[in-house]
Amino acid sequence: MLFIKKTLNILMDKKDLRSFSKAELTEIISQFNEKAFRANQVYQWLWKHFVFSFDAMKNIPKPLLNALKDSYSLTVCEVLKTIESEDETIKVAFKLFDDLIIEGVIIPAPFRLTACISTQVGCPINCGFCATGKMGFKRNLTTAEIYAHFFLLNDMSLNKFGKPITNIVIMGMGEPLLNYDNVIRFTNLINSEEGLNFSSRRITLSTVGIPEAIKRLADDNVKFKLALSLHATTNEKRDKIIPFNIHNNIEAVMDALQYFYKKNKNIITLEYLLLKNINDSRTDALQLAALCRKVPSKVNIIEFNSFEGSVYEKSDDVMINNFCRILEEQGINCTLRKSKGSAINAACGQLSNKQGNKND
Repeated sequence: MLFIKKTLNILMDKKDLRSFSKAELTEIISQFNEKAFRANQVYQWLWKHFVFSFDAMKNIPKPLLNALKDSYSLTVCEVLKTIESEDETIKVAFKLFDDLIIEGVIIPAPFRLTACISTQVGCPINCGFCATGKMGFKRNLTTAEIYAHFFLLNDMSLNKFGKPITNIVIMGMGEPLLNYDNVIRFTNLINSEEGLNFSSRRITLSTVGIPEAIKRLADDNVKFKLALSLHATTNEKRDKIIPFNIHNNIEAVMDALQYFYKKNKNIITLEYLLLKNINDSRTDALQLAALCRKVPSKVNIIEFNSFEGSVYEKSDDVMINNFCRILEEQGINCTLRKSKGSAINAACGQLSNKQGNKND
């Protein structure tokens, strides 16, 4: 135990080499009297190959490797546990350098393999329908930690399914727009040729709606898709389901979405979780249709996935079908998303580190 604590202290004292930009890394390498091309080589090892140790950088001279080892650390992220459901959904618990745990999910479908990734340890939003919020908030993930657990999920996908991840949904643990800088750096890196050259069109970020951050996304000219975790059509209902709405009401969020669309031109997804006798009435459906007309959008209807301590119930199948029919009659593009992985607590709203607890 003493050795582990000493190792942890060393890691915390040394700055992670992945925390530097390419320009900063070039400056660091130059201080070791190495030529600039060495910085390019190191940068590729860090982000394209995402090595977890300095010794894995095979074409880097030993003196430079030793100098980097002495002065810097590399992100530590390891697969702690995996669980696979009958539908082949895989939930993975990852242990971070400070022993905190996050979760990610691989969701297979006929023509795609989707990775659901996290951006925070826990979540400060505390939505009533989500198990993650019950954990409380521990900290933001670094860019490297977000990248690392996606990289490991992709590796797992290659081994399990024989092909890489095709889509990313930033919908795991945490509110991504409360970790804005690290999330955007992650998407920029993963899109770049020096990273994994992953198409922005295959990335969707989901948020409960932080108006100033949504407008910042627009100003930063992001190319990925945006999804709003809406779940109610009036502030009175949404305040109860998502208390964060009290400070960022529906009107402010819709205004930000309009601003985003004008710059981005990507159709926005409105995610709507149906809760029995809460937000599943005909009136709710008509109000949702009215909101859809405020900004070019489509609707994903989501079935509620129960978790221990939840006060909500899934809407009846009849109500779900009626809700979707009303939206379609109103001319709204609507898709009913069938949850995968609920048997292993890997579906929407169920990530809570339950599988990663040491006492499991």
